[in-house]
Amino acid sequence: MEFKNHEKTAKEYKIGQGGFWRPEPGENKIRVLTAYEAYGSHWVEEGKKGRSYICIGKDNGCKYCKEDDKPRAKFLFWILDRKDGEIKLAETGYSVVKQLGELAMSDDWKFVGAPDYDVTIKKTGEGLETKYTVMPSPKRSKLAKEEQDIFDRTATPIEDIIEKMKEKAGKPSDVIDIDKEGKEDEDDDVDVSNIPF
Repeated sequence: MEFKNHEKTAKEYKIGQGGFWRPEPGENKIRVLTAYEAYGSHWVEEGKKGRSYICIGKDNGCKYCKEDDKPRAKFLFWILDRKDGEIKLAETGYSVVKQLGELAMSDDWKFVGAPDYDVTIKKTGEGLETKYTVMPSPKRSKLAKEEQDIFDRTATPIEDIIEKMKEKAGKPSDVIDIDKEGKEDEDDDVDVSNIPF
């Protein structure tokens, strides 16, 4: 392949696209494809920067839990990003999951597992002032056959992904939520004591 085609190759093999999908500022139209899985994460300041470390649980030897650093919940679920038509693993904080949960229980938008409609996640603000609003699309539909086929071929069970992340415990995870000042979003301050990790 010609070197001038490097961007096409990068897109095809998802090179340089980072780890998890996170909402960008403004409106992000997606289709949620699965229920979520939760795991704990510790934010550790390291000089002028910080890193996120997955929590393996105090009983399993998590050094951050032993130092009384309470883990924060992170939520993973598969999505179809309508911006580029790609299947991606989304990582969000509790406020997005809570709003999706409220839709799941409502009379008009009720769903089990994953909704049969798109949602738009609107991200406003920066840093600790970041806000997320989840809006459902009024059009209900099944995934297109080719979208479902791609998902079936490529999506790994989220539990397996979290387990692999825990195997790498003690090493920085790819899950780093920082704003321009190097601080973690406060979106995910929830009690994780009932999450089995």
